Amino acid sequence: MMMIPLSFAKVLKFSITGTVGMAVDFGFTVFFKELLRLKPYFANCIGISAAIIVIFFLHKKWTFSNSNKNINKQFKQFVITSLLGLLLNTGLLFFFQHYLFFAFYSGKLLSIVLVGFWNFSINSLITFKPE
Repeated sequence: MMMIPLSFAKVLKFSITGTVGMAVDFGFTVFFKELLRLKPYFANCIGISAAIIVIFFLHKKWTFSNSNKNINKQFKQFVITSLLGLLLNTGLLFFFQHYLFFAFYSGKLLSIVLVGFWNFSINSLITFKPE
């Protein structure tokens, strides 16, 4: 059975990095939804995509202090994990908004928190696993 390498410092760094990513995500989402008037779910995808790029580099260098030189492989793994997280995030957002009647941004925030558990687990076990 695989165990997630867990330490308080790593979880704290992951949370801080996630908060930065959430700010990027929300910033892009608000810009594209409110200012450019794109469809909410399209704007959500743009926000998450921007956050994926920022978060990858923060996790690689800071959260996981990973020295793996195969950055292309890691980025592909991270993108696949993140895209699965995007599908999960969007599905949860739709569920919260249409079935539980959450406001769009309240549902988005809860979706981000829940998908964060997925992202930490997969990235600890696969993308940035200790060498």
